[in-house]
Amino acid sequence: NECTKDDLDGFYTECDIETVTREYHYEYAEGVTCSGGVSLPETKVGLPCVQTCEPGFYLPVGERECRECEAGYFSVGGGYLFEQWKDWPIEFEWETYCETNNGKDFDQPGEIIEQG
Repeated sequence: NECTKDDLDGFYTECDIETVTREYHYEYAEGVTCSGGVSLPETKVGLPCVQTCEPGFYLPVGERECRECEAGYFSVGGGYLFEQWKDWPIEFEWETYCETNNGKDFDQPGEIIEQG
């Protein structure tokens, strides 16, 4: 079968402390056996080691600039993009800037975050 974008995977290198950059290398996903079709993209070089994004924006793999989330996706910032989750993702760190919420907690039933 021909290779498609869905057959691709990749990884970041360790941060080069002298240049404060890293690379993103593409590879075929584990267990993929394909030929022809989509070939491996070139390695992305000179990527910043630390790139944060504002809430509502995410950092696409191998890119330098944050992008706004598309409809149906969610990001609390930091570069992570979430489409759905069952448990509160460990990647979420949270800060609140509310002075008061009248003693009410936040609840996450299913896939909707509610204040209640």
